[in-house]
Amino acid sequence: MEILLETTRVGLCRVVSMDKREESKTFYCQIREYISNSIDSGTFQPGQKIDSETTIAKQFGVARMTANKAINSLVNDGVLERIKGSGTYVKRRNHDYSLLEIHPIATTIAGSGKVHRSVVLSLRSISKVEAERSAPVAGVANDTSNDPFTELFRRSNLPDHLYHVEILHFSGDIPLQFESRLVNPAIAFDFIKQDFRKLTTTDYLTEVAPVEAAAFKITAQRPTTRIAQLLAIEDGGWTMTLHRITNSQGQFASISDMSHPAKSFAFSGIYQI
Repeated sequence: MEILLETTRVGLCRVVSMDKREESKTFYCQIREYISNSIDSGTFQPGQKIDSETTIAKQFGVARMTANKAINSLVNDGVLERIKGSGTYVKRRNHDYSLLEIHPIATTIAGSGKVHRSVVLSLRSISKVEAERSAPVAGVANDTSNDPFTELFRRSNLPDHLYHVEILHFSGDIPLQFESRLVNPAIAFDFIKQDFRKLTTTDYLTEVAPVEAAAFKITAQRPTTRIAQLLAIEDGGWTMTLHRITNSQGQFASISDMSHPAKSFAFSGIYQI
C-alpha cells in the first residue's frame, strides 16, 4: 500500500487514499513543493528563470507531462509565469506598496500598468460604539503592545460619531484591496458626500486633512469568510493587512485596515537622508 496525494483547490497536497492509483500525483506534489520551497528559501528569486520541464522531469524521474502539470498549476496560482520562446520564470509581484509615503491605491495600480476601479460597498455614519466593534478599531482596542501604531491609537480620542466606508479596489478585473476606514467628521465633514468611485479616500483626505502624524503596522492574517470572498482568496490563503492611523489638525483623522491577497501584493519602502 502506498500513500496517494492529490491537490486541493489551492494546489496543496493531502492524503486521500492508501493505494497505488495515479502514482504520478505524488511526483506532481513533490515538484510543486520543490519549486515553492525554492522560492520561499530564496533559491529562486523573483524574475529568475527556473529549470526546464525536461530537466525537472529527469531530476524526479518522471514523464515530462507530470512536470508540465505541476508547473502549470503554479502558473495558474500566480507563482510562476511563462514567457513564450524564453521559458518559465518566478513571477514578480504585480503591486508594491510604499510605506513611507501615503499613496492612493489607484496610483499604486497605475504604476504597475493596470487600470484601477473601485466598488463602494458601504458609506454611512456610525456611532462610536459601532466604530469600536468595526475591524479597524476592534483589532487594536485591546492590544497591549507598545508599537507606534497602538501608541498613536491610545493617544487618539474617537468622536461620538464617525464615517465608515468599505471599498473594494480592483486592478483590472482582479480584486486587490479591501479597504475599511473610519473618518472623523470634524476633520472631513463632506467625506460622506464624496463619490469614491471617482477618487480615492486618500486623495480626498490628503486634500482636506493633511497628515500631521501617522503610524502603521502590517499583519499576516487568515481572512474572514467575507473578505476571502471579496478578494477571491482560496481556502487556506492569507491576507497582508496594512493597519494605519493618521492625525490632522491636532486630532484623530482616520484609521483604516487595507487587506490584500498575500500572493499578489508586496509592501516596501525606502528612506533617504
